[in-house]
Amino acid sequence: MMNTQNINSEKINLINWITNLQDSLMIERLKELYLSANTIPQWQKEEVLRRIESTPREEYLSENDFESKLDFNK
Repeated sequence: MMNTQNINSEKINLINWITNLQDSLMIERLKELYLSANTIPQWQKEEVLRRIESTPREEYLSENDFESKLDFNK
């Protein structure tokens, strides 16, 4: 596993490589990778909706309860 310094160094190397890249096909592939990494697949959206619809209302959390369960500082 990379440490923070190695990750930052690798990111700079990638930025430099991309900046000098002239291969339009490679740029398109990188763009596709970037876009796919920042989207939620349709099957995951459908699964979340299915689970919401199948959960009884009495099991829903209030906003405060939900936020307390997300408290990462505990």
